[in-house]
Amino acid sequence: MSDQEEFFSKKHNQLLNIATWAKYLSWLVLAGAVILTAQNLFTNLNAEDIPFKRAGISIPSLIDLFFLTPANGLRYLFEAANIFINGIATFLLLKGVSLGLNMIVETDVNYREKTLGAQDER
Repeated sequence: MSDQEEFFSKKHNQLLNIATWAKYLSWLVLAGAVILTAQNLFTNLNAEDIPFKRAGISIPSLIDLFFLTPANGLRYLFEAANIFINGIATFLLLKGVSLGLNMIVETDVNYREKTLGAQDER
């Protein structure tokens, strides 16, 4: 165990901590994107339903909104897609940071093992 502690420097541990935080934060961002997308769709659907209720028409679903007002339906769909795609991009960015930092640490550790192994053979 002491050999392993010597192998990981303070900087290795810092990089691994950041990688761990990025990994878990990426899943929170993805969950948040799904929630915000659904919230945006429901908010827009309810906002669109108010004028129709005054006219005596009820919009039971998003599909019906597309048939009644296609321009607004597409606008709401693109707004929701924009939120979701931004969330996916941020998720992938954080996952990439996590994997990249883990690879940096692993590469450095492998290089140290190889260097120490070559020194031990002498």
